[in-house]
Amino acid sequence: MNRFNKLLLAYALGVVSTSVSAGVASTTFIVSATVVGTCTISTTALPLGTINSPVNANIDVAGLLIASCSSGAPYTINMSAGNGTITSRKMLSGSNQLNYALYYDSARTSNWGDGTVGNLGLTGTGIGAAQSIPIYARVLSAQTPVIGLYSDIITVTITY
Repeated sequence: MNRFNKLLLAYALGVVSTSVSAGVASTTFIVSATVVGTCTISTTALPLGTINSPVNANIDVAGLLIASCSSGAPYTINMSAGNGTITSRKMLSGSNQLNYALYYDSARTSNWGDGTVGNLGLTGTGIGAAQSIPIYARVLSAQTPVIGLYSDIITVTITY
């Protein structure tokens, strides 16, 4: 078989292709997202109980707040001064006052601040679930409050 016949047979069997391939080009792109943290906070009233007047010894009580933050989200919890100052909070009954303090440590040495300079709040990191955070309160001794129903309103803020 001569060369021409071999080529003809190869074309007929499809062994040799005469089609021209189109060019191929490619590129890449980046897929990205920014994940941001979220937080919520809740609490209930903090009843300090029935207090005898005069107050001859400190009265210690604890309460809870619940912080729910995304896993890894850093946060700071601050509390307002209410009717007083961070270091001298006051519950009022009319014009009468009952001095108390709020702390974030069980030893009751660190006043729970409002985040202003020198008045630090509690810092932490979210775990992706609710965290129970104690609030330590103390009615201070050496005061003689007038009989009455005393209260204060504290605003709790979480910054994340």
